[in-house]
Amino acid sequence: MEPKQLPISQYQKRFFVRWASNPTGNVDTKGVVFKIVGALNQQKLKQACEALIKEHEILHAQYNSNGTECIYGNFTIDDFYKEVTLDNSIDIKVYVQQLLSIPFDLTKNNLLRIFLFPLNNEIYYFVMIAHHIIFDAISAEIVLAQVEENYNLLVSNQEIPLGRSKPFTDAVKSEQEYLDQNNVNKTKLFWQNTLNNVPLSVDIPKKHEINSEQKIEQVYFNLTNDELLGLRKLIKESRSTLYLVLVTIYGLILSRCFNQSPVIVTCPIDRRPKGYANTVGCFANIMPLLINLNDEDIFLDLIKYMGQQIIAVEGHEWYLLDDIIQDQRKIRNDFQQRYFNIVMNESNLSVTPMHLTGLQVEIQNIITPPNQDALFDLFLEYDSRRISEIKFKFRYRTSIFVPCEVENFVANIKNMIINCYEKRNFSIQNLLKFIVL
Repeated sequence: MEPKQLPISQYQKRFFVRWASNPTGNVDTKGVVFKIVGALNQQKLKQACEALIKEHEILHAQYNSNGTECIYGNFTIDDFYKEVTLDNSIDIKVYVQQLLSIPFDLTKNNLLRIFLFPLNNEIYYFVMIAHHIIFDAISAEIVLAQVEENYNLLVSNQEIPLGRSKPFTDAVKSEQEYLDQNNVNKTKLFWQNTLNNVPLSVDIPKKHEINSEQKIEQVYFNLTNDELLGLRKLIKESRSTLYLVLVTIYGLILSRCFNQSPVIVTCPIDRRPKGYANTVGCFANIMPLLINLNDEDIFLDLIKYMGQQIIAVEGHEWYLLDDIIQDQRKIRNDFQQRYFNIVMNESNLSVTPMHLTGLQVEIQNIITPPNQDALFDLFLEYDSRRISEIKFKFRYRTSIFVPCEVENFVANIKNMIINCYEKRNFSIQNLLKFIVL
């Protein structure tokens, strides 16, 4: 019998290309780690994961050698789920971090790995690792919520409901129907006009360790209560969104630190079709945002312009960033290999904890090894789902910053949140003076 064919979302294609360029790298590997304390029913947890895997066809994805076809791999729960007892001499956190570094082969084996490590009868580590080609940030939330629900139903002797999520195949079909209705030439022209004569990357001098060009490091930071209060006031005053306020501040700092205007910051966006919010898969595109400073404007004007840009982009955000790049390569004489090197994203840095009946479950902050083959130079992520805090992760190429310079860049982000509210009627020219170089 011929294996079932799975469709390939247009957003998945770029991940295969990236993987094929470096199959042995840890490109686009995503993982979550939990510590479970209590009398875990190990059999029920495995059954909960098995039900999850049966529910979502994309978790069985297996690609051919050139990424043009995808089949439903004939995998069983034992291919996905491994229960491993470690020697007491092994540091579990170091071991898990090593697991997160193991690359996937998109043409062989399953692209989701699940591990349970029993340390004793009361303490367990539960690990899920997936490749981005089948799994985005929203998928992680869906999967964890369903593992939680499945386990809690099973331990209470209830059946797991079927059909909670619409199939990936239907989602891609809906996506294609939407794409077929759009005018490709109109959208192509929109992005060409938007990016006309605009530098596609921020020109960042490589100041440190020439041989560390590919090395990526990361730091985490949070806002103080005063900074949070200033940010909320700024959002209210500007009648804007958290993302637009933060990306505008980010743009100001980039412009000042690297003496460039305009700057482009790219923004990952969810492109799930309407009605498919609970479908697991990769539906992430990347959209360029242009931050163009006018010295005479005030900060509130700049946020207003950013909002107008978001409105103008509506209806064109489906166009792949890869296609934008190819279009620019054809029409620019000055096209360079480095492009769209600045990213900002709202992400799930604080993964929603699972609530398993009778158990204490804690998220473990085991740092995923940074993607050394990343296309970006600077990447700012934030998580605002907790009312009382906003958590940030800042990733950077070490040829750009050393630790003390990273501290200064982070301090500028925090300080400018306060300054942009207190001095919101200052001109951009004067506001930039508060950014410390």
